[in-house]
Amino acid sequence: MIGRLMVVAVAGHLLASVALAADDPARLLPKPACGAGWSLEGRPAVYGRETLSDRIDGEAEIFFPYGFEFLSYGRYVNKEQGFDVDVYRMGSALDAFGMFSGYRPEGAETVKTGSDGAVTESQLFFYQDRYFVRLQSTGTPETGKGPLEACAREVSRLLPPATGAPKETKLLDLPEVVKGSVQYKATSLLGYDFFPRGLVADVMVGGEPARVYIVLTDSVTDAVAAFGNYRAYLRNSGSMVLYGEDRFGATLTGTDPLYGNMLAEQRGPYVFGLVRLNKTAAGFPLMGKIRARLVR
Repeated sequence: MIGRLMVVAVAGHLLASVALAADDPARLLPKPACGAGWSLEGRPAVYGRETLSDRIDGEAEIFFPYGFEFLSYGRYVNKEQGFDVDVYRMGSALDAFGMFSGYRPEGAETVKTGSDGAVTESQLFFYQDRYFVRLQSTGTPETGKGPLEACAREVSRLLPPATGAPKETKLLDLPEVVKGSVQYKATSLLGYDFFPRGLVADVMVGGEPARVYIVLTDSVTDAVAAFGNYRAYLRNSGSMVLYGEDRFGATLTGTDPLYGNMLAEQRGPYVFGLVRLNKTAAGFPLMGKIRARLVR
């Protein structure tokens, strides 16, 4: 009994330590080093919404729709080499995934850090809980993957435990979806203001590439409004579109002026569809699979 209480006490202490570190920006970076031979240069810096552009001028506005709260920054050096570590606290795990999915380099190697990660010879990205982490090599020669991966593991230990992919992304856990292509956009999905936020990914439909999307809204009323705005946009652009409805929602079949052949549906609080289809009819089976996931 005493042994069990001691285990519980130790586990509680560890969880409390992680929670404290997560709430304290200054404790999100390993000190005094981040991997063998790599020491922290100077002191960590913390940036908020008003000062973020001082650290990433030209990129700060990208972070705000994803609930950005603060950035902890540190630089680690070894002789003439160095790399920067940026730990961003975002609004939610989905927001952190959104930033990761937007920055993930095409063709990057997967790294098992956090909930998901990607690494190249000069950069490493991962997300964990509500944190998005970016490591970038500077100087010549580049540090290579090894030091970046070692430091990423140290940063990961200071964050809340990884909980896997956000539940929303599992809506696109389908064999037709190209692995590693799912992205979360916190604003203007597909570039349309009437689609406030949602998921988008590459898919293979009938052996041809296409794009799938799911608009996430807060209510059926919001989804109906978004779908109605999309229908009006297509009609006003002169596109040929067939409209249908039943007691469960509505459908659109036709052509999008920006994305070619398309299918779209509204079901409950979701709007979903396929664009860039080679043949419209080939998309019906995949639309059925997505519908089944959304309404079950």
